[in-house]
Amino acid sequence: MFDVNDPHKKNVVPTQIIDYEKVHKVILRGFDVNYLLPGNDLVINDLEFIEVKKEGPHIIVRGEQLK
Repeated sequence: MFDVNDPHKKNVVPTQIIDYEKVHKVILRGFDVNYLLPGNDLVINDLEFIEVKKEGPHIIVRGEQLK
């Protein structure tokens, strides 16, 4: 998690790291994904709220963005 938009373009460090093992898929709900970077990272800009939870082998990411 970062406190800024487009952290991959800036020299910043994350405020929090969320890491899960043995994930089958990630389900994104409630917002538009701005970038899908190569590898395991997601960049979702303009977040007002985000909730991340594991349900079985899936990670559910719900949130709201400023529109």
